[in-house]
Amino acid sequence: MANSAFVLSSGSGTDGRSVRATKTQTSHGFSAGSVIRFEQVPDGTTGTFKLASANSGISAEAIGIVESVSASGDEFTVVYSGEIDTTNFITNGTNGVTGSDVWFLDTALAGGLTATAPVSSGQIIKPVLTLVSGSSKSRGLVTNYLGTVIGGSNTVSLDSVHPVGEIIAFAGNTSDVPTGWQLCDGSTLDVLGDYADYYSRVGTKYGAQVEMVFTVTSGHTGFIGNTATQTVSSVAIPSLVMDWGPVGGGGTATILLDQDVLTGITGGETVGDNTGYPHGLIYQGGTNITVGTGGAANNAYSTSSATVKYVKTPDLRARTLVGATSDYVVPWSPRSSGMDGFTAGQIGGAEDADTVVVTSDGAQRVYAAKGATDASLRQPFMATHYIIRTTSTAQAALVDGLSVSLSDAGLTNHDTSDVVAGDINVYDAVSSNYKAVKLLDRYPADVANFENSFQIESTNGNISVGHKGGDHPLHVKNSSNAKIRIEDTTNSVTFDLFSDDDRAYTRTNSNHPLWLGTNTVPILKLHDSSTGYLSEFLYSADIAGNLGVTGTATIAGVTKFQAQAYSEIHNKSTGLNVTPNFNDSNVQKINCTGTTVDVKDPANGLGGGMYSLIFTNTQNSVVNFTWGAEYKWANGIKPDLIRANSEVIVSMVAQSASLFYCTWAEDFS
Repeated sequence: MANSAFVLSSGSGTDGRSVRATKTQTSHGFSAGSVIRFEQVPDGTTGTFKLASANSGISAEAIGIVESVSASGDEFTVVYSGEIDTTNFITNGTNGVTGSDVWFLDTALAGGLTATAPVSSGQIIKPVLTLVSGSSKSRGLVTNYLGTVIGGSNTVSLDSVHPVGEIIAFAGNTSDVPTGWQLCDGSTLDVLGDYADYYSRVGTKYGAQVEMVFTVTSGHTGFIGNTATQTVSSVAIPSLVMDWGPVGGGGTATILLDQDVLTGITGGETVGDNTGYPHGLIYQGGTNITVGTGGAANNAYSTSSATVKYVKTPDLRARTLVGATSDYVVPWSPRSSGMDGFTAGQIGGAEDADTVVVTSDGAQRVYAAKGATDASLRQPFMATHYIIRTTSTAQAALVDGLSVSLSDAGLTNHDTSDVVAGDINVYDAVSSNYKAVKLLDRYPADVANFENSFQIESTNGNISVGHKGGDHPLHVKNSSNAKIRIEDTTNSVTFDLFSDDDRAYTRTNSNHPLWLGTNTVPILKLHDSSTGYLSEFLYSADIAGNLGVTGTATIAGVTKFQAQAYSEIHNKSTGLNVTPNFNDSNVQKINCTGTTVDVKDPANGLGGGMYSLIFTNTQNSVVNFTWGAEYKWANGIKPDLIRANSEVIVSMVAQSASLFYCTWAEDFS
């Protein structure tokens, strides 16, 4: 014990130096040094360990630090307070904790330790580990001090001031009920949401909605809208079937039952109730339930479970309050029974009474109550709403005696729970609160650079990206590859407008066509095909200037030229042989430099194409021709030679890509 930082009395969960426990939880994900918290379910019976974080009051409710994790991974040792071995802790990528005496709960890494105290608004300063001897990395003390919220609005418990379950008169409008309160109108509250405290304290005494799983008889359907009844603690509980999960041919089904204390239960709290639910009778699993169906009379069904999903607020519309029986019982005192014996949640009384004449002497009449509505028994009254406290926490603020100076970045005047720096908040009139609009992924680290690279001009609405000029409705600048992209994620189609190097592009991706048109009518379609890129004019097209087409142009309709339409002459020279390639041009001029020219079958001819070959001989001697088999000649006569200093022109029409009908002429002197 001489080396211990302090001494604890030995006992359950202690080793004389610390308070610790070994826990088992499947797939917990913890490691040595993880700061953990415990999150309990609303019924208060179960819960799970989770990683703590200093970014909110709830997530910073740490209970201890994990010292070690078993080899199996499911078992871990947590130290709640006192001495802890920090040898296997990992901080800054190394084992142990070094460089600081005090370690705080981290804001960014869940369950993490940091040597730097949080400084941002809404974060929690919570020291959880102090090293025993300076910066020694092997032993520390789990301190787990109460954390302090930095700036912003603080969530505090007002349960001692306005406890959950408190009922007060409210003179405001029903649309303006304060946060944390609900109208006393029999409305439902989710027990797994924000109203766990209400369920724990008030329970089901004013009604509930229960999910019941039961075995349904084959052929029984139509449960919705019918009445279900089960007897609990000698009291028959009637309820309305709100919803059900149908099955075919018998089996297990689920129904949602609405229990209303105003339709048959006159007493709220019960004595000796063993249903396991707080303060009220509620359906039980494992017993029979009687339910009416659309096709049969009331039938008894065997249930397997019953789960409270919603509880209700008391319905005080047109009702007044009366004191209930005290829980303090003195057998010999008449007051221990609560005077007339009212129990909390009990509903009773009559609004009005009819009257009849019993006797009459002309001046005086005696009346007796009959039980209808002709005579009012109410004293003078003023109607108002009742509201009931349903949550224990609220936003607290100092309203007097405090002088505060905050920068704009430190102000939060809304109740958005997941707001982060960089959000823009807008007011939601339907839910009556502010909500975050995520325009930016984070608050810019370099504010000046951000403001110089993005701007919305307030005077004209122009948007500038990459600069702050505001000179066009949308102006994008970048040093290279300035781009605007529009994307259809359903069909994986993107449309890009961008400029780069010495050109500008308009394109789609993945070979999707690009349509140009007016309104919903496409005029020009640019798309890819197996033979290359195609451009299709789907309607008439008027082209005022020159039109250059480097690929294939398919024209389905009439083509009218008011000016010239021509092919540029392609020039080449040959001494022995030549293969005309009609992809070069429809008109080709061939200068013959030898004594014999072998004209090969042409390449890339298309059926229906019209072509011309101009052979020129500038020599003083004759040049002889030989021709490929695909050339077919009118009347079987083909040119065999070209005279000195002369020309021969061959004109042809392609019947197919391999058959050309030809005529020829010479001597154009």
